[in-house]
Amino acid sequence: MKILEVELLTADLQSIEKFYSNKLQLNTVHKDEQSISYNAGHSRLTFRITETLQPVYHIAFEIPCNKLNEAIEWLSRSIALIPFENHNVIVDFENWNAKSVYFYDDNQNILEFILRFDNDIKSNDAFSTATILNISEVGLVNENVLQFGEALSERYDLPYYEKQPPRENFCALGSSEGLFVISGNERNWFPTDTKAVRYPVYVKFEEHGRLHELNYR
Repeated sequence: MKILEVELLTADLQSIEKFYSNKLQLNTVHKDEQSISYNAGHSRLTFRITETLQPVYHIAFEIPCNKLNEAIEWLSRSIALIPFENHNVIVDFENWNAKSVYFYDDNQNILEFILRFDNDIKSNDAFSTATILNISEVGLVNENVLQFGEALSERYDLPYYEKQPPRENFCALGSSEGLFVISGNERNWFPTDTKAVRYPVYVKFEEHGRLHELNYR
C-alpha cells in the first residue's frame, strides 16, 4: 500500500505552520485561510482547520534505513524526542525489522520517523526532511478494532500486515510501503500516555495499482 495523501484536522493552524514549516522544514505546496499542505516524499500532508474539535493523531514518516543517527541529531536541534525505555529514544521493532524515533508536533500529534529495513532504501545525502520517503503509517481509532479491520480489508482488498498478528486492541493493514495502524479507543498511542481517540481523517492511497479514498469520520 502506498499512502499518497493524508488530511488531518487542527484547532490551531498557526502552530501547525510554525512546526511543519520552520521546525520540520517540510516544503509547503498549498496554503489558504483554512488549510496548509506539505510534501513528505511522495506523500502529501494537509491540515485543515476545525472550530469544534481538539484532535490528536498519529502518523509516521519513512526515512532511509541508513539515516537513523543523522535523523536523531537533526531533530534534536529543535525538537524534543520522546524517550522510551531507560531514556533511550530509539525503539527497536524486531518483529517488524524496523527502528523508530518519536516526537510531538506543536498540537501534540504523535509523529514518528521509521526505518524499514525490509525496504532497504538508503541515501547518500545528508539528512534533512527532503530525504523523507513517504507517509508510512496513518493511525485510525475504532471501538471494535477487529471488525473495523475486517471491513477495511474486504472493501479495499488490504491484507493484514504479515509482521503484526491482529489483536483485540490493535492491528495493522497494508505492507512495509504503507500501513493503517488501527488502535482501540482505550489504548494509548505508543510510546506515550496519550489516549487514542477517534477523529476524522482522509487518506488517498494506492493498493494493487488502484487508487482508493478513505474518508473516515
